[in-house]
Amino acid sequence: MEKGNRLIAVEAIPHLQRAIELDPNFALALALLSTVYANNAVPANTMADVLALARKEPGKYSFGTAGNGTFSHLLMESMKHSQKVNLTHVPYKGVAPALTDLIGGQISYVISTMPAALPFIKSGQLKPISVLSLQRSSLLSNVPIANDTVPGMEQTKRPLLEWPAHFITFA
Repeated sequence: MEKGNRLIAVEAIPHLQRAIELDPNFALALALLSTVYANNAVPANTMADVLALARKEPGKYSFGTAGNGTFSHLLMESMKHSQKVNLTHVPYKGVAPALTDLIGGQISYVISTMPAALPFIKSGQLKPISVLSLQRSSLLSNVPIANDTVPGMEQTKRPLLEWPAHFITFA
């Protein structure tokens, strides 16, 4: 791997986690595997639905993350800000307890990687809403990318505290 290629793997703030050097192709695969999941009782099936529900009932819906300052936390905060919606952040100590509470109905949504959630999708315990990438995933080929239902939503890179970080932006 070339020197200088650094990625904050899943984490965006260097004060919370140390930077890990990754092969750029592997780093891209990590970014492509992030997906928004919902509790089965939440009446959202697309990112457009997520945003419409958040606008209709501000503060009612919540999203769990693997903790404060994580990749998923910053993605959702970026979306909340750009779309002017109110979703409550619930930080967990890892994605496993967040997925457990999502399945149990204590929270509405989670952003996680596909490998962590695939067993729960296959068993019907949660539903995938949107893949946060520029193309559909072969693992969830029936799940739309965010831009499919919210035009202008795309994955980009923006500096955060002079570190590369992936964010979702909205036109």
